[in-house]
Amino acid sequence: MRKFIFCLFLTLSVVLFCACETGPEGEVDESLWTKTPSPVPSPTETIQWFPPTRTPVTKPTSAQEPTPDKRPGVGAPIFSDAFDEPEHWNTGVGPSGSVAFGKNELTLAIYKSKESLLSLRDAPVLQDFVLEVSTQASLCKDADYYSILFRAMSARDYYRFSAACNGTIRVDRVKSGFSVALVNWTPSGQILPGSPVSLRLGVWMRGKEMRFFVNDVYQFSVTDAVFPSGGVGVYARSMGDSAVTINFSNLAVYKIDEDKIPTSAPTVTITPLPRTPQPANSSQ
Repeated sequence: MRKFIFCLFLTLSVVLFCACETGPEGEVDESLWTKTPSPVPSPTETIQWFPPTRTPVTKPTSAQEPTPDKRPGVGAPIFSDAFDEPEHWNTGVGPSGSVAFGKNELTLAIYKSKESLLSLRDAPVLQDFVLEVSTQASLCKDADYYSILFRAMSARDYYRFSAACNGTIRVDRVKSGFSVALVNWTPSGQILPGSPVSLRLGVWMRGKEMRFFVNDVYQFSVTDAVFPSGGVGVYARSMGDSAVTINFSNLAVYKIDEDKIPTSAPTVTITPLPRTPQPANSSQ
């Protein structure tokens, strides 16, 4: 009997359990299950392929001041020399070299080491002017140099603007055969060291102010009042053991028109430092 009752109880339990597990039409009621929640995807960062750029703020521009003219008042030509009239220049042949004319050029050729040559033009005498001359260093190296002379009173009294074959420039005052550097050797960006090299040397002179140019590019200014006027000339010097040959051509001299010079024209000057005078034919 007890066995019968136990089997009946077990059968009723199974029936009740199945009634709870199925819904209508025998389907499984999924609401009774404990579901594992699906992972929620994290928001992804939106890539800005074309990020916005800042609009630049336009600032007011100041008026640009014009570059001051370093050669103001250049006027009419005083004279030009194509170097086709030898009678105006000192020429000749000596133990150290020669000064001779070629085709539209004057050539200073130095044969011996550490020697110099110069040639002066006989006229005119100049006071305020702009001077330009073309140069070609055919044979020249290291410290060898060549020059234009201006306000020359004699072969021993003049100003000298020089270009060396190492790319430097210099200005001297030569008085009674002794030279004083108004501007000592300083590099110029217009001169390539060595030879052959062609340059256009220039000087602007007004009163005691002198401004110097290489290939029309301003280099520096000097103030000196020893020689107020004089003639022009050319010069060359060997500083080593090699020969030196320099050709000069296309000399031009212009007036300075005072009416064209601004009253407030800026000046840049270099005050000469005291130096011990040296003979013009010394190592400098």
